Amino acid sequence: MAIEIKKKYHESYNNLFGIFIGIENFPNSGGQIKCLFHANQDAEEMYKLFLKKSQFKERKDELCLLVDEDFRKILKDDSVLVATRANILRKLTRYLKSAKADDLLLLYISTHGIIDFDDYFFIPSDGEIDNVLGTGISSTTLIQALGKASGTGVKVLMIIDTCHAGAVGFEISKYKGEFSCLLSCSPVEYSYEYFDIEHGFFTNYLIKGLEGEASENDKGITLIDLYNYVYKNVQHEAKKQQKYQNPLLIGTMNYDTVLIANHKHKNSK
Repeated sequence: MAIEIKKKYHESYNNLFGIFIGIENFPNSGGQIKCLFHANQDAEEMYKLFLKKSQFKERKDELCLLVDEDFRKILKDDSVLVATRANILRKLTRYLKSAKADDLLLLYISTHGIIDFDDYFFIPSDGEIDNVLGTGISSTTLIQALGKASGTGVKVLMIIDTCHAGAVGFEISKYKGEFSCLLSCSPVEYSYEYFDIEHGFFTNYLIKGLEGEASENDKGITLIDLYNYVYKNVQHEAKKQQKYQNPLLIGTMNYDTVLIANHKHKNSK
């Protein structure tokens, strides 16, 4: 008689603190910042994916979605915030204070990025191109704050879908613990969007990979599995359109970290 052995695989962290940011329109820029097409949908789908997966676990996950004001009205969800500079930094500050050792702090950003003043700035919905110091979000400041969290044992993962995303590169040796960045392209490349699919190249394959296509074993989706899958497919997609886009993975997080488990039973005799 066959005996069924039930075994659940788990993510490589306790609680998840996830901030998902998508910004397409920049009304304060006076038309100087080009609108994006799918950043809202990119962030929403990433948020929904992790929200759905977190429901398998009895834990204290906290996830937040920040998007354009018009898109927020369409969603009709009071928990969704407008992606202003103040709202983003306020939510991040709260999560930095709440996350404990062995929790995962995940920061996903899809917007424009600008290199200026020897720094890389993310542009929030109320950003102004002529006042990037006052209205942009410095990647150096973000990394310093997140690095402090990783030093206390929090696992930190930044996922960035912006042009020139590789410019957020940091000195890995300066920060303790597990802290990594998964970036949509190199410092000299653009991050492209589809015209016929409501996603960017990078996030489209992030979603597919996290939904299961990146899985190389029965544990679930590990960090290295996800990167390898996204890198291969984004590079191939860009080449088909005679473009160049090469995602990067930098940092110290264990490559075998399970980001999303299968949550299936494994049967054996």
